[in-house]
Amino acid sequence: MRLSKNNILNEKKVVFLSSFSYPSTFAHPTHGLHTARGFSKILGEKFIFVVNYVEDKKILEGINFYESFPKLGKLLTKLHLRTPAYFFWTTFFLIPFLKGRKRKVWFFLNDPRLASITIILKSIFNLGIIFESHGFYNRFYRFVIFNFADKFVFVTNGLRTKINNLHKNTRSKSVVLSNAVDIDRFNNVVDDKSVLRKQLSLPEEKIIVGYVGRLKPLGLEKGAKNLISALQYLPEKYILCCVGGSGDEIIEYSVIAKDKKLESRVIFIPYVDTDLVPVYCKSFDVLAYVPPGDNVFFEEETSPMKLFEYMASKRPIIVSDINTTREILDESCAFFVSSIPTDKEIADVIVEITSNQVVLAEKIQESFKRVSLNTWVNRAKNIDIFLES
Repeated sequence: MRLSKNNILNEKKVVFLSSFSYPSTFAHPTHGLHTARGFSKILGEKFIFVVNYVEDKKILEGINFYESFPKLGKLLTKLHLRTPAYFFWTTFFLIPFLKGRKRKVWFFLNDPRLASITIILKSIFNLGIIFESHGFYNRFYRFVIFNFADKFVFVTNGLRTKINNLHKNTRSKSVVLSNAVDIDRFNNVVDDKSVLRKQLSLPEEKIIVGYVGRLKPLGLEKGAKNLISALQYLPEKYILCCVGGSGDEIIEYSVIAKDKKLESRVIFIPYVDTDLVPVYCKSFDVLAYVPPGDNVFFEEETSPMKLFEYMASKRPIIVSDINTTREILDESCAFFVSSIPTDKEIADVIVEITSNQVVLAEKIQESFKRVSLNTWVNRAKNIDIFLES
């Protein structure tokens, strides 16, 4: 429910202050939306999600939200003026909201710019600030955030260790909580590949390796190129389906497939609504995430939402053997390739996956068992418990 200025003054426990706009095809706003839904389930009216602007209110159904710039948000984003605009907006937002109160409200942030702005205002309004870190950030942001925020959530152990070593004061005030999944969205989809492929117009007779997500966000190769190249070592019945690429990414990777004469064996699907993600995942025979481990972001800092979605899909998973995937999976529930896998290695593991049904069933069962408790609601509960500690 969109809140007006008349009812925004209700007592809150957690305010998730963001500059996200909806709808969005990017991972960070999607993560924010899942987080907000989790908080809403456990806190109800005591939670509010502050966003930039919303074009489709249905996206935030069931969440108390407030638009900071409902009319100017798109223009501010286009002109790259969100940060200075939020400094003034946050100041005026806080004056009636927290004036004269003791610390009863926690501000939850995962944007280093907004966090820095809010920290500047922290002492004036006696705020409690919890920052969720998704990266290492530059020196200025690290200094301000990790010296002056009150509590910290890290999405990986590697990231927490790096920050704890640099800012020893964060050690007793931090917790590691990986990303999560909405398990019900997957349980509510029929577990029948034939039915799902008819629905999606995918070939029923092929063995389909699936990849879901952006192909090259921020210019970082996430393994899709290797998955395409691996097809040359596989029989014709094996194909690849990549779901979620942007227009430019699809053009780039279509050229790669064509250059290798594999264009007939690669299907590119642009961004789809989140409700279709479980449908696509369950329609595949194998789900793949094989980023190179020579990138610090993949090796230490990211907790891929797609891995939890893969686990919830009850399909075999092939992953790169890097620290961030090891925090989520092991040999009991996934098939690993090396940290910088070759195309032939990927192909060999795909053949192994599709050839041993007994081992396959055991890994799928263990994978689903693990992810069943790792929901966005449980994650929000853990953050709430952490705030009380």
